[in-house]
Amino acid sequence: MSDVAAEAPAMHARRKSLGDRLAAYPMRFASPLNSNREATTSWILGFCLALSLLGNSAQTFLIIGLFPLKTVVPLLLQQEGLDQQIVRVRPFEIDADGADLVIERQIGAYVKARAEILLSPTEQQKLWGPGGLVAEFTDAGELRNFDARVRAEEQRLRVLGLTRSADIRAVATLTPVRRGRDGFFSVDFTTVDRDATGRDVARAAWTASLTVHSTDEAARGAAKYENPFRLKITGYALREKPAEAR
Repeated sequence: MSDVAAEAPAMHARRKSLGDRLAAYPMRFASPLNSNREATTSWILGFCLALSLLGNSAQTFLIIGLFPLKTVVPLLLQQEGLDQQIVRVRPFEIDADGADLVIERQIGAYVKARAEILLSPTEQQKLWGPGGLVAEFTDAGELRNFDARVRAEEQRLRVLGLTRSADIRAVATLTPVRRGRDGFFSVDFTTVDRDATGRDVARAAWTASLTVHSTDEAARGAAKYENPFRLKITGYALREKPAEAR
């Protein structure tokens, strides 16, 4: 009995394992190995969790990285005769059917924006300033020529308190623009200068000759729809018609 009593304090002084803390656990099975096994298991589980998080993060960044490959391309719906009822979906490229009509409308809108002088300088800046229609469609060299010629005319009209409106009469395609080949266009239009009361002060008729190039640079943002063919005006000549020809 004395030997058993002597060993009792030593047995109770042993480190209790997790099993001892959770429920009744035979003391003879208690061992430091149990604590080591628990630590090892916890470390392995933590490592696996961290590895899983890294894997999920890598997969997420990989998917995000693939998004730039998704492009928005304008498409042309082309339908055959009513007896066939066949609809073809084709990329709306510069040599597609109907592209020349779209380009002519863009050229007409460009000439109108280039010729008009609005009452509000802020609205004028939207046409001629950075990001405006004229800047978007004009080559850098021709844009410098435009600024040198038209800005002086704008200041002259503003001093006189006049505005200028433009009306496009006809747009003719002399040579269609294609990839690697410049196009040539002729635009007939009239301009009317008006004072603050809306009274016509001057009227003139003009013919604009344009050289148009299609660049290979990718369209971004709103330019995908405003200028999908990446047209750039590289040459612009203006001739006033005689009074009898108006």
